[in-house]
Amino acid sequence: GVERWLYQKLGRPRIDVRGEVLADLFDPAPVDWVRQDQPWRAAPTEAPRIGRITARGSCEIGAIVHYFRLNSDDVVGEYHVFRDDGVFRNGHSVFLYHGARGLTPQRREAARKLGYVDSDFATRLFDPAAYDERGHLVILSMSADAAFPLYRHRDSGLIVPFTAHAPGWGERDVTQIPESEEPESYPAWARAAMRYMRTEWDFLGLTKPSDFEALLRFAVAEIPAGAQIRLLAFCARDYVHADGLLRKAPARYAAFNEAMRRVAADFAHVEVVEVDDILEDADIQDRLHFHRPGLFKIYHRIRDSVWR
Repeated sequence: GVERWLYQKLGRPRIDVRGEVLADLFDPAPVDWVRQDQPWRAAPTEAPRIGRITARGSCEIGAIVHYFRLNSDDVVGEYHVFRDDGVFRNGHSVFLYHGARGLTPQRREAARKLGYVDSDFATRLFDPAAYDERGHLVILSMSADAAFPLYRHRDSGLIVPFTAHAPGWGERDVTQIPESEEPESYPAWARAAMRYMRTEWDFLGLTKPSDFEALLRFAVAEIPAGAQIRLLAFCARDYVHADGLLRKAPARYAAFNEAMRRVAADFAHVEVVEVDDILEDADIQDRLHFHRPGLFKIYHRIRDSVWR
């Protein structure tokens, strides 16, 4: 109701609503759960500062990045991209390898036929010029590894997730899905990508914890020295959802977390942020998404681990 509260605050001026929107501005019911307060300003000494922050991974990174703007003037979030009615999951750990090693022309062409563009494989994590003498905090959240399968291009060897998923497909092998099951709303590029997948790609399934650990070790070794690295653990415990039902955790989530802990144990500048110890059940929207209060708690835990 924030939009409606502001519209009423402005005196309900004439406005032309175009297209489909979520909020009904013209509902006359008062929004009495929102109140205006004085602007909040932090004293300069209240917010610890660092030169740069780079956060990469899944969509919750976007909210965490928002909070960290209080701690740095140079904050970059690298996470999945919405483009052409597709969601390009470049938060997957396999993109850490691609970002450090780059793509051959053959692999770039294979990626292009799946809807990817060059910027999907770009990152500043491995660029020495991006590191600030005032310090650099790196936050990695790789929960996409637990949800989105990988595929290998037979000729080039490129390994990426396929991003034109449809509701209900889950972890299905899209190379085996017939054209008749493609959603009617599929854009032309996605239909072409599906045909390409059926003829030239092999299904690998979800990332194995051992491969996940190897990719993390590779990335940590490639990130220039001096960075503080925080690995955001997966939500790997059972919890009671808002609908009152118990959600049991797949075993692979705990296995991914153990892989992160092994990496952190071998690198003094790497720590695991234990999400299961931070979030209450009410903070969890689903295993890959958290409500704002929970994300704020995660921000505080990361901040406190950097500025003890």
